[in-house]
Amino acid sequence: MRGFLDGSTARRVSGWALDEQGNPPLLQVWVNGQTVYEFVPAALRPDLPSACAFDVDIGRVLQNGDTLGVTSRDGQQHLGGSPARVTGQPVTRMDKAFWLARRDMKILEIGPSFGPLAPRSAGWNCYSLDCATAEELRIKYADQPTVSSIEEVDFVWRNGSLADAVPADQHGTFDYVLASHVFEHAPDPIGFLHSIAKLLRAEGLLCLALPDKRRMFDFFRQITVTSDWLVAIGQTRHSPKAHFDNAAYPVTECGQIIWPARAMGSNWSFMNTLEVAKAGFDRTLSQQGSGDYVDLHATVSTPASFELILLEVGQLGLLPFHIVKTFPGAIEFEYWLTLQKGAPERLPDDELRRQRLRLMNQSLREQAEAARWLLDEA
Repeated sequence: MRGFLDGSTARRVSGWALDEQGNPPLLQVWVNGQTVYEFVPAALRPDLPSACAFDVDIGRVLQNGDTLGVTSRDGQQHLGGSPARVTGQPVTRMDKAFWLARRDMKILEIGPSFGPLAPRSAGWNCYSLDCATAEELRIKYADQPTVSSIEEVDFVWRNGSLADAVPADQHGTFDYVLASHVFEHAPDPIGFLHSIAKLLRAEGLLCLALPDKRRMFDFFRQITVTSDWLVAIGQTRHSPKAHFDNAAYPVTECGQIIWPARAMGSNWSFMNTLEVAKAGFDRTLSQQGSGDYVDLHATVSTPASFELILLEVGQLGLLPFHIVKTFPGAIEFEYWLTLQKGAPERLPDDELRRQRLRLMNQSLREQAEAARWLLDEA
């Protein structure tokens, strides 16, 4: 057998392998002497003669000091570079998405669109829920380079709650729900979370990826606060205010809609005019919540401001989840957190006060950091 273990991240291993006949062999991943995953390489890479490369999620988190090996099925032949001692490996986007997930979990991915993170074709036991059928998505995203990644949609949401789009006999059966850049669009964030709770089994997990307003087109918009979620309870359409804000304040910077943490402001451009924003406001106001659904950003946040809302809504008894893992981000335009089904522990008054002030301070620091990136207008 020929091949090489190129490297690993917190949950993934990558490399390539061929057997004596030039075919991809069945491989085993070992961690500290125990088999944790079996697979056959199936990825193409320009420097290799066939589909013999791999970059796979092994279903567990690697810890510093672990010994990692990739071998033949009988465990007798190691790939080059194997075994290896795990030290300070990077945490990738996929690691964040599945930090607490296992491959045997029943997963629901909401809004995978043309970029599913847990496709069945990669071996995940994953169902998908989207706002259109697979054929409709292929037509809509025909110009996207990853349109071929679109898989069949199991549950199509048209209106109502997300839970209503899933047959009742599937409620309470999912172990893990994944929603990447979906939650910020929900007109009723609290209702969204309760809907997901209906789909999850007891102690099931919800993983969210959300945009950090400091690093994308919502840069100049005001952050969402708890009262915004409270007044939105029961809403199925975005408010006139949301229509105005989504048109009036989004910007590009040097033609980009997302950017890393850096100095900026040399070339701001509005994405719409004030007249367009006012027209959207007037139209929505006249429809009084009965018009067609228009997709907008309803929650605008930084990592700490979002965690503050979850804390306050949870302590008010309105949240069916508590936080178990966060990835606030470094220079990325997004942040990740995983919630577990189950109401948060009620905090004593002194502790609640301390936690609220801590997050309010951190939220303000995050926004101040963004202000420091601005170049002097002169």
